[in-house]
Amino acid sequence: MKTHQTAAIFLGLAVLAGCSQSIWYREGADPAKIAQAQDQCALQADTQAPYRPETRIVPGPIIPAQLICDPSGACTVIPAHQGFPDFETVDANADRRALLARDCMAKSGFTRVSLPNCSAERKSSVTPGITRSQPKLTEQSCVIPRGPAGYQIVP
Repeated sequence: MKTHQTAAIFLGLAVLAGCSQSIWYREGADPAKIAQAQDQCALQADTQAPYRPETRIVPGPIIPAQLICDPSGACTVIPAHQGFPDFETVDANADRRALLARDCMAKSGFTRVSLPNCSAERKSSVTPGITRSQPKLTEQSCVIPRGPAGYQIVP
């Protein structure tokens, strides 16, 4: 029985470890200012690496040979062949634009961090609110998503 409880605890911790939120962080920063910096960096990245559509050809599937016989027993072999290709349009600058935006945020003093979601017990022990100034992070820090209004970092 104890082995099952231990396994359940580890499974629960593994599931919780997968539940996290990635945010831009700088101690003392106002999340509204962070959003503003993100917008500025995104606009700058759009200018440096604008949308550049590129059409790529995706080869069609290989269709195996088929043996087709009629009721009289006469058979015909249709040889293997390649099906029609697909065409897809991608933004050739998408990765570069994302890299430029991340670099801009880093140059602005922000770091991308991933904080685990707070447990139900931890949530109930804090007064609900929205983080207005990012606190100093500790090993126990966690985040409570507060919908589109923001999040609450629990130090």
